[in-house]
Amino acid sequence: MMPIRIARVCPYFYGKRENLDSGLKPYYFNIIKEMSKYKLPNDIYTEETDSKDSPNVFTIKKRRRFSYLLFGYDIYKKIKESKKTYDIIHTHQAGCFMLYFFKNKFRPKFVHTLHGSPLAIKKVPIKSWGSFKDMLYFYIFNRYICKRADAIITVSSEAKNEIIEKFHINKDKVFMIPTAVDTSIFKKTNSKKER
Repeated sequence: MMPIRIARVCPYFYGKRENLDSGLKPYYFNIIKEMSKYKLPNDIYTEETDSKDSPNVFTIKKRRRFSYLLFGYDIYKKIKESKKTYDIIHTHQAGCFMLYFFKNKFRPKFVHTLHGSPLAIKKVPIKSWGSFKDMLYFYIFNRYICKRADAIITVSSEAKNEIIEKFHINKDKVFMIPTAVDTSIFKKTNSKKER
């Protein structure tokens, strides 16, 4: 039986541990590492990487203008050019929403992981036009993606409930998988702090 082939779409991917400084870099690194234990091949489509020589990493040239808006279209073109076939296309960014325009041209199932609250625009104080625009895109594009994805992963139960209730998504296609902890770095202790 052939293993499941996955195309992972993320804005950046770093394969060297020394480059995993913050944000989602460790998340992408660890999910690939864990899936390789189960012999699940992942091809990564990204704009930024330290793994340009890897045969499984496909770099998308970043546009000077409208990169965020056209990222999904550029991914669609790159997957078509590669002539590779996948069972799952797993997206991790609202900016890949245009890839979902072409969903019917692909055979695989589409899975989207939502990193954060889809309703951040209602919760986070607006400090600038740029931050307002980013949160508005995050809300609109994630809503569009969630309506079209075959499955949605959230990293918190709050985000899961928000998607089901506010986006009117069938609860059977929304799954909460919290961010994992690398137990080789962080250890559970029995100490109790006084409050």
